[in-house]
Amino acid sequence: MYQEVFVRVDYQFFGPVKGELKLAGGLVWDIKYDEQVTICCLLPVDVDISPVLEGVTSEQVELKEGKRVAIFKYMAIVLLSVDR
Repeated sequence: MYQEVFVRVDYQFFGPVKGELKLAGGLVWDIKYDEQVTICCLLPVDVDISPVLEGVTSEQVELKEGKRVAIFKYMAIVLLSVDR
């Protein structure tokens, strides 16, 4: 089971935050660039990423959780292939 996670950070934290999401087993599926960067990913439901991201960004991170989803192996491969 995965949880949709939307992380909004300043540009300076984009690289480290994206790296931490991937290390935690996250599947990044979209990145939106505006005044800040929003990273949309699927994260395993048993992972609490908040403390890690707050440590990386000096508590300057906005984290929003979406619905829980089940993904199948082929779906994960497609998501990984479109990762930027």
